[in-house]
Amino acid sequence: MSITNFTSKNNADFGSVQINASWDNEGANNYLLYRKEGGDWELVLSGEFSGINSIVVHDVTALSGSEYQYRFSVRDSDTTLATSTTITQKCAFDGIVISDNTGTWHSAFGTKENDFKINVKKNISVGYVKPLAGKYPHRIVNAQTNYTTGTVTGLFVNSNNGCPDFSNSTMYRDAFVEFLCNGKKKLLKTGKGRAYVVSIDNNPEENYNSIDELTTVTFSWTEIESAFTNKYSHESPVWGDGHEDDIEGDVINISFGIDSSSDIRRSSTVTLGLGDTRFASEEFEIGWLNRIVQISLAIDNGVMSAGFTHGELAAFTNEWMAEHTNAWLRGKDYTYFILGSMLLTQDGYSFDAENNTLELSLVDLMAMGTAARGSQIGTPVKIEYEANIKAALEAVAARYMKCKSTDIDEFPDVIPFDQEFGSGAYAYDILSQVIGLFPTYEQYFDSDGIYHVHAIPMHVDEDVLLDETVMDEIIISEKRALNISDIKNSTEIWGRELTSDYSAVSSSYDAGTNTYTIGFLASLQNVEAQAMYAFTVPYPNLAKPYVKIPVLGDDLVTTVYETIEICDGNGNELKANALSMGINYVFLCIIDPTTLEKKFILQGERLIHVIVREMNGEPTASEIQRDKELNDCRDIFYVVNPENPYACDRNGYSIEYGEIRQVLEGGDYSYIYTTQLAYERGKYENYLRTRLNTDVELTTVLIPFIDVNKKIQYTSPITGEVHQYLIKSVDFDILNFTMTMKLSRFYNYYPF
Repeated sequence: MSITNFTSKNNADFGSVQINASWDNEGANNYLLYRKEGGDWELVLSGEFSGINSIVVHDVTALSGSEYQYRFSVRDSDTTLATSTTITQKCAFDGIVISDNTGTWHSAFGTKENDFKINVKKNISVGYVKPLAGKYPHRIVNAQTNYTTGTVTGLFVNSNNGCPDFSNSTMYRDAFVEFLCNGKKKLLKTGKGRAYVVSIDNNPEENYNSIDELTTVTFSWTEIESAFTNKYSHESPVWGDGHEDDIEGDVINISFGIDSSSDIRRSSTVTLGLGDTRFASEEFEIGWLNRIVQISLAIDNGVMSAGFTHGELAAFTNEWMAEHTNAWLRGKDYTYFILGSMLLTQDGYSFDAENNTLELSLVDLMAMGTAARGSQIGTPVKIEYEANIKAALEAVAARYMKCKSTDIDEFPDVIPFDQEFGSGAYAYDILSQVIGLFPTYEQYFDSDGIYHVHAIPMHVDEDVLLDETVMDEIIISEKRALNISDIKNSTEIWGRELTSDYSAVSSSYDAGTNTYTIGFLASLQNVEAQAMYAFTVPYPNLAKPYVKIPVLGDDLVTTVYETIEICDGNGNELKANALSMGINYVFLCIIDPTTLEKKFILQGERLIHVIVREMNGEPTASEIQRDKELNDCRDIFYVVNPENPYACDRNGYSIEYGEIRQVLEGGDYSYIYTTQLAYERGKYENYLRTRLNTDVELTTVLIPFIDVNKKIQYTSPITGEVHQYLIKSVDFDILNFTMTMKLSRFYNYYPF
């Protein structure tokens, strides 16, 4: 048997020496590549093969500027069958190469000398004890460290991409950031001949250069071991994760809960007894802080076959499992239910060396969009007026939270006005502001790590997750409490407020010309560009309306009129009925850069101020007029529900006497931009509060697939009545196989 071909070349894209070898295949099943640089031969690559007689491998550990000798051998399990002659090859490349066992990335473009910074730290753990007497302190050294850290900025492309397209730099950016954040340690080499085995520090950043129109990535790294003390192979530690894939231990204690009122719904604390397992905090931090931790509850298959207990629960469990095949796994002895796909928090673990226990603090994947574990967005973000809401949410979740799977409802509306966010925002800020425009919708990550946006159950005919045939079998205890102080029957909402430079005192509408004529206390000298104007609309518009404004003529005495087109927020033609009668709107005057003509750009309603009252009967015209005068509010709405015992006019009371008002302003309410939306929000808030709320704490047998904002129905052990309830939170007592749910009595959303 012989080596028939053995050649090498410098591969500048990979930052490696490429070896090509072929042989007569007579029983060989593995290869070995040796390298020498002035000293002894070292094994640098090895691997097994079957049924081939040629191979191409890369020596990725070769340093730029160094020249090496190479020798190649093939062998069977015990004996070297053939060895090549020796060849010499120099490695040379520009820029920076970074690689792990998932790929190699190269930045020879967009990386300047000062973009690659190495900060060498001679870190010795030094402390000083200052004596009460004496001139000098005592020096205490408990440990010795010596490692390198650095920062890199560059436009990185995957070396498998062939000829990269630098004019479209963003096409590589996302994949490279994912590569940096995959939790694996990496080999980083420079064109100056230096190499480091590194861990990528948190939060790689994106940079956009408006001059070159390139998107680069900046990341910092920490050297975690020497690049010159390992003999590398494809199975070598340089390609590993620097830690074990699993941490084995016994669960000493675990808490797990789901709370619908929290931004991050799922949370858990797990304490593991590690036994004889060695725990290395550095390796744990490197590998696990960027990993998704999946918590599963294993139930013995013998118990599963009986449906936990018996009867209706067994049938329901089997039905649920058939519909949710991704949320559980059947093993030989156990069935595993996924409780949550989680991340470690910023202070996510503590190790008790005395007892060899490890405590993990975990939260669900919504943390990727918040300050808890997310990355701030480095550039301003704008979601434009009339954008599709579902598409916008999907784009934000995928781009800024790296969501691979989403389940988002279609919304009944579009983005009502430009949603703008400055640099430094988090993904959750964007998502919650958009969803906050529609208060009956919720967002969350499910147990399998899928991002959801859905309408909260509001109607009695919507699906019930568990009814009394199941619930009545598993109830252990019930506690009930009445919250009288929470009752409100009137909601006042202060929404968005716009200011204007000029406010009209009169307005009229000519349907024939589709023109509004507005007047001010005195004629204006001219209609100023970039000034804000406000007037009350006397009649809904037709498509493409105009406004006519009196201004002084050239003699500063005669009054003339400027006629200007009214456009939507993007400067496009305004649709019919976009302006509602009786509403005061604000407009920005601009000069169209193309036509050089003035345009009125609709900004929105000037002030959103609404009161919504719950009533047993319709108020009279005089009562409505008095109500508006007393509250200095033009937009008061009355929801008539004759059956509600907590209405403002209950028992014949006057509105002023029977009202129990709540005032809502700021926060999400400041995004309410129309009177109609304010009315809908006030109506919803009254629905939540205009009743005697019954809070229930229910302890039952544990159901591993239970979730919040789901409806259940059961017979109360205390009252004996069957009602529907909405699950607000769940706490699992896994060790005792019970759960405690906090429920609120479910009421239909205005069935009349």
